[in-house]
Amino acid sequence: MALGTSAKVRRVKHPRYKWIVTYSINAIRQKKYFNRKQDAEEFKEAREKESIEHGTSELTATERAAVLDLRDRLASCGGSVREALEAFCAQRESTSRSTDVESLVADLIATKEREGQSKRYLQDLRSRLGRFAQDFEGRTIADISAEEISEWLHDLRVSPTTETNYRRLIVRAFNFAQERGFVEDNRAAKAAKVKTAGGEVGILTPTQMTALLLAADESLVPALAIGAFAGLRRAEIERLDWSEIDLDSNFIEVTAAKSKSATRRLVEILPNLRAWLLPHRKLAGKVDPPASRERAKEARERAGINDWPSNALRHSYASYHLAELKDSARLALELGHTNSALIFQHYRELVKPKDAARWWAVMPGQAEDKTVAIA
Repeated sequence: MALGTSAKVRRVKHPRYKWIVTYSINAIRQKKYFNRKQDAEEFKEAREKESIEHGTSELTATERAAVLDLRDRLASCGGSVREALEAFCAQRESTSRSTDVESLVADLIATKEREGQSKRYLQDLRSRLGRFAQDFEGRTIADISAEEISEWLHDLRVSPTTETNYRRLIVRAFNFAQERGFVEDNRAAKAAKVKTAGGEVGILTPTQMTALLLAADESLVPALAIGAFAGLRRAEIERLDWSEIDLDSNFIEVTAAKSKSATRRLVEILPNLRAWLLPHRKLAGKVDPPASRERAKEARERAGINDWPSNALRHSYASYHLAELKDSARLALELGHTNSALIFQHYRELVKPKDAARWWAVMPGQAEDKTVAIA
């Protein structure tokens, strides 16, 4: 409603009224009659005050009512109409220069490929972010809210750990979008975090590990031993070649191409691991035999290990290594982490020194000793 900057009061000849106030709305002349001059003057003052407060913007009565309601609601939470306007315009501007989810995911994956990230990591991006892009097909990245991401994660109906892994990659995708100016902030980081169950990290006992090695096929023994006594990831063992195991220098080389973090590292071959590897030593060839996962499951059943902890071999290695050597920085390097924080968060179980000593004393001769309990 465009208001004139002033209103006028004058006396008139009228059958019923004595005074009139004239003013303009949207350049259209308006008038209102009064019997008393005081009432006319008060109306005039009110109109002029309203004109000063609300300017001459062309608003309909409905729009003006909405603005006043918005102003009151914003004031109740410490905001203003101007702040709301600026936030809205910033959002629209961000949307206009944003990109759709599918394009963002494709760009991110292509960038990570150029950076030389591992195949496993790239597959993880394609799988998890691909599902996210599919479910948000056609949506602009800047238009997706934290609440929508939280609901999407919840509706996956997966384990807490899996949901956390999805959330981690989505946060990474939004970081990528923010770096390229597609979003103002990382709303994925504001999405609700799933609560994972606490408790102890599952590890094997020295007796269980001895029983497992005794029950396993000969071709599987090197892979199991490397997992338990060198802590390589399952996928790293599957890609490992005998040419990368140096029993003369006592190091296993995990190349950048075969590492989850795409970083080369050397893992020390400790005495008991050396003893397990020597009888199977080869110049080259895959360390992990065909159908190794099925064979490992059969070995666990034969060894009587009914409850197999998640990531049991790597967890066990980290826990016993830390208990024996008490060097978290060294262990972080062996595991392929940039710092030791993750060790205490994910891979460590408190074990007694005497149990650690027994773990590193698990040798082939002990496994062949029929007096060792298989349980």
